[in-house]
Amino acid sequence: MSALKETTVKAIYNLPEDASLDDILEKIIYFAEIEEGIRDAEAGNLFPLEDVVIEFETKKWIFAVWCGIKKSLWKPGPLGVRLCESAEG
Repeated sequence: MSALKETTVKAIYNLPEDASLDDILEKIIYFAEIEEGIRDAEAGNLFPLEDVVIEFETKKWIFAVWCGIKKSLWKPGPLGVRLCESAEG
């Protein structure tokens, strides 16, 4: 059995007994996306870190505007960003 298949099967077996088909499919898709990312990386299909940072900062600013707040109210949260913080607080 391939390592990917074995890892996926173990992850599915570790799901709760009442796991739905959607839960199982989510695990399969999760591992398929990881495998695709590994293949892309091995093939050299990578983005320069600078491009990733620019993309993240642009989307963060757009999301801040979409939430109806000023960029100056954007504050770090426990995972790096707090999604929508109201102007009050």
